[in-house]
Amino acid sequence: MKRIEVESRAIFVGLAGSHGYGLNRPESDYDYRGVFIAPKEYYLGFSNIEQKDSGWDSEPGMFPFLDGNKDTVIYELRKIINLLSGANPNVLELLWLNQYPHLTDVGKKLINNRQLFLSKKVKHTYSGYAFAQIKKWKVIVSGY
Repeated sequence: MKRIEVESRAIFVGLAGSHGYGLNRPESDYDYRGVFIAPKEYYLGFSNIEQKDSGWDSEPGMFPFLDGNKDTVIYELRKIINLLSGANPNVLELLWLNQYPHLTDVGKKLINNRQLFLSKKVKHTYSGYAFAQIKKWKVIVSGY
């Protein structure tokens, strides 16, 4: 799906990563994450798309803040709901960002109902994510 189509169907695009959390350094890039609603043919099964994660530097779009940005992912609504329901740490954070350069009324409804995606599963997914990060860090520090 083309960038312009995804952006025109986006319900929100938020600033994530180091800039989103105020932890950026001068060399830090901008990380944008968002959600879009695919056209009817995707929901009827004639086509498939789960996310748009490329083309931000080569396709024309509506949002200048995404021009040339290589660290942008905009998820299709069904995929994001599935990941949110599974308490996926990488997408759950999208409902708690501080800045949304693009936010529609539908996007606000999703964000305003973010508590619906919190469950006891969060304890397990976040602790699993944390342990995986610690393991990566130990490999880097030890050189193995």
